Amino acid sequence: MAIIRPEQYIELYSELAELMLEANNVDLPPEILLVTEANGDVRYTDAAQERYNDYCDDVEAVLLRNNIIKGST
Repeated sequence: MAIIRPEQYIELYSELAELMLEANNVDLPPEILLVTEANGDVRYTDAAQERYNDYCDDVEAVLLRNNIIKGST
């Protein structure tokens, strides 16, 4: 079993989920996935955020099946 620091665990599943989102939606125009707020902040659209959250769940399940877990703070 591999226990990694919480910040590493979050960074790991976040990066993998982001890669999945990008790879699985490469044919979509950027405005389908990203929206720019009035203040200049860029974020996922609601639909893209839902997909990203699903990918996070998928990645966490894979990590758990491979005995990679988040340590305590």
